[in-house]
Amino acid sequence: MHATAPDDARVPGDAERPVPRRRVTIRDVARASFTSVATVSVALSGGAGVAAETRAHVQEVADRLGWRPNRYASNLRKTDSRLIGFVCEVEQVFQMGLVDSLYVAAQRKGLELVLAGATAHHDERTCVDESLRARCQAIILTGSGLTEAEMSELAGAVPLVSLCRLVHAPGVNVVVSDDRMGLGQAVDHLSQLGHRRIYYADGGPAYPLAASRSNAYLSAMDACGLGDNARVIEGGNTAADGVRAAGRVLDCKPLPTAVI
Repeated sequence: MHATAPDDARVPGDAERPVPRRRVTIRDVARASFTSVATVSVALSGGAGVAAETRAHVQEVADRLGWRPNRYASNLRKTDSRLIGFVCEVEQVFQMGLVDSLYVAAQRKGLELVLAGATAHHDERTCVDESLRARCQAIILTGSGLTEAEMSELAGAVPLVSLCRLVHAPGVNVVVSDDRMGLGQAVDHLSQLGHRRIYYADGGPAYPLAASRSNAYLSAMDACGLGDNARVIEGGNTAADGVRAAGRVLDCKPLPTAVI
């Protein structure tokens, strides 16, 4: 009678086979540990059915080879990825400043934050598509330029949060600041300090909130009796936009006594 060694049995005395220099896969771990791919998969995922000694051996080999779990491949097999996509503009300092707080909030909930940065050559829609392909369970948009119809369609696929932009699209959760109150307080504070020519640099024509914030500023100036002195200067979201806006302010006649 001949006994057959099980799939996860090691062959004593055999030299370990060399592993090619590339990303280490579970097949590489299986070859180096003289076990089957199925055994390695179960052992490394914490599943039942593998002896403790075999599991420890597989883990030791995996660690030595530098194997790391492929989170994205794993997510393809899971409906619960625990990933939250955050789509933001890389050049927008305010948006990037939110990242650390979002990391902390996600970690407290046992979630992982996946960043998708929009640039001049990598737009917001591309970032959204990448987040969906990465199996993100929810997506956070910041100052989004998507139409309300697009946002509503996206909200039909995954839970969606719009930061810093008030939208009335069905299914979209919204977190915004009270711009009217904030600008009102800023203008009121400056007027109480004696300023009369208070100019406002806006977010630029491409920024979704620019018009509503400019209107809030104009209303605040009217409320303080300074409507005739109000002036909106074209700005933007980047540092370069700020430099250009500063140049426009300096070209104004008369010059402002304060700028928001």
